[in-house]
Amino acid sequence: MMVTTCTLPVWRGRAAAQARCREEAPSAWHLAQWLAEHHGDVFDATFGPHAAERVLARPAPSLVIPDIDLTLDGLADGSPTDLCAHLDILIGPVIRHCPAQPATPVGRFPNAAPVNRYERQWLRPLEHAMPLDSQAAYIREAVARLRMSPVGGVMVVAPGGSGRTTFLKCLAGVAPMTLPPVGGLARVLVGIAVDDLLNGDPGHNLRAGIEELEPHEILVLDDAEQLLDLPGDGQNPFLQMQLLRLIRSAKVPAVLCVDERRATSLQRSCDMIGHSHRIVLGTPSIEELERIVSAAVPKICARHTVVIPPETVSRALITPGDADDTSQPKLAIERLELGAARAATSGRRTVELSDLGLPTQQQDKLKTGAEITARLTGEVLGQPGAVTRVTRHILLAQAGLSVRPERPHAALLFVGPTGVGKTAMAHALSTVLYGSDESVIRLDMSEYSDQWAAARLTGPQPGYVGYDQPEAWLTTKVRNQPRSVILLDEIEKAHPTVWNVFLQVFDAGRLTDSRGNVALFNEAMIVMTSNLGVSDLGRGPVGFADDTATASQEILLAAVEKTMPPELVNRLDEVVVFEELTEGVIFDIARKEINRIIDRLSSRGYQLVVPHDVVEAVAKAGYDHRFGARHVHRAIERLLLAPLAECTERKLLAHLSDGTPTWRGHPAS
Repeated sequence: MMVTTCTLPVWRGRAAAQARCREEAPSAWHLAQWLAEHHGDVFDATFGPHAAERVLARPAPSLVIPDIDLTLDGLADGSPTDLCAHLDILIGPVIRHCPAQPATPVGRFPNAAPVNRYERQWLRPLEHAMPLDSQAAYIREAVARLRMSPVGGVMVVAPGGSGRTTFLKCLAGVAPMTLPPVGGLARVLVGIAVDDLLNGDPGHNLRAGIEELEPHEILVLDDAEQLLDLPGDGQNPFLQMQLLRLIRSAKVPAVLCVDERRATSLQRSCDMIGHSHRIVLGTPSIEELERIVSAAVPKICARHTVVIPPETVSRALITPGDADDTSQPKLAIERLELGAARAATSGRRTVELSDLGLPTQQQDKLKTGAEITARLTGEVLGQPGAVTRVTRHILLAQAGLSVRPERPHAALLFVGPTGVGKTAMAHALSTVLYGSDESVIRLDMSEYSDQWAAARLTGPQPGYVGYDQPEAWLTTKVRNQPRSVILLDEIEKAHPTVWNVFLQVFDAGRLTDSRGNVALFNEAMIVMTSNLGVSDLGRGPVGFADDTATASQEILLAAVEKTMPPELVNRLDEVVVFEELTEGVIFDIARKEINRIIDRLSSRGYQLVVPHDVVEAVAKAGYDHRFGARHVHRAIERLLLAPLAECTERKLLAHLSDGTPTWRGHPAS
């Protein structure tokens, strides 16, 4: 009679066995559970009826064999009968007297959470869903990867809330029809809940779940990045080893979903990305986002007994802000759910815009052209023509009217002499359009004068300095703050290679960094400043006549076209020319800056009075048409603030002494 021999796969080889013993401290009871699971008939014949069932339902008692060689020697290639006979010598009485009432079952591994051998604890079949139009190409790519031999792992990378789980459900729906069967059974997707894996030792739990997998099943692990965001230092070497082994394995087909922000960390820490087929999900189109969110609106309204107007639904679809940790369309659905709950709590049947919880700059009412002009004029003095042109672009941006919505709201080039308000206009534009001056992302282009500096915008290649500092890249800043004014100060000082980087931004509104992450610029406004052509302007007295102003604009525009490549100039929405400041404007700027200083020093106990004649003297001393308003600032510091620093009193009046401003005690004091 032929005797069937068996090999313990986890104990094969003496060195491997000893390493396994140090890791899990296997006992004779572990051997009993292995025999009961794989050779139950032989096990019951040796130890009595239902012995295998009782052993599998019991936890492992403290019967670790002192000398591990006693278990290993002679068992490497023994038959099941020989193994059971040897086990009968070791713990036969314990097995025969094992009670029938099962205690709390545990897994094969000591640190694992409980496992029931006759009922799956880890794996669950995935629900099915109809594929979305935007995901059809990615689903076909995933199916093609899973049909490969060997299969390996497929890693799906996408932002949280962008439809990763829906993608898995769609893949589960098409897998039985598109993948070849195994053993006569259709291929199905089964998943492991991350929350269940975290209940105990995640590494051992994941390994126990993989052992439940059938040959025709494909393992799915959604939100896999949570397994590495663990307490403490967040590192679990055994868990990383299991995940990496899962990705590399050709026998266990697996699909892992990872947040794109965590995927870069996985690439550096455990080299998973390099051993997997990576699929980066794209962003759904605006039309598809509207369909997805509109399909969820009736359920939200029925649940809270409210009405959500169409304009409120549209506002919920705006780009995620700085404080949002999820993406569309999940973000829009969460906003509408929160708004409906707030309206129902307040006893209202209609959800208002304020119920959505949008940031202030995202829920401000649309401003009229007159309001925008007034605010810009109050911030930037002496530039009525520039204010009119910038106002037009702000109106188009806040109304969402654009021929190509994927492009930035506008790409503007501000040219003119130094100190005339180009940078101040960019900050004022940010305040009007986005509600805060902090929405400005400023890049000093003099720092990008070298060819290699272009890597600072999108990140260098792996191994180079700065690759592990993505927070300094322009793409990361825009992805974290998509609603912003991107200020490229003194663009003419940048290297031409840096100019070429922005060609794609101006034309397509997107930029890909060295890690494959895409930054979208469709909610941003790009402003460049330049002093090109200023040296060619006449140095005569200030006070432009109409002909002189037109000639100066032509000189500046000609300098721009001569210096910058035509493909860059052709992608600009407008070149805004700033005029030199007149003496009257310089006086207004001096008055404004002095009032701002008085207000700021009042919080420190100062009570300052600066009459008109003193302001006029400061403006006259600070007037230089070559340097604009910056010369006024220096005059204020020299004539007012420096003498103020020598005064001991806090209530002071400024006056002229021989034409020079000085301070004296306020009469009221």
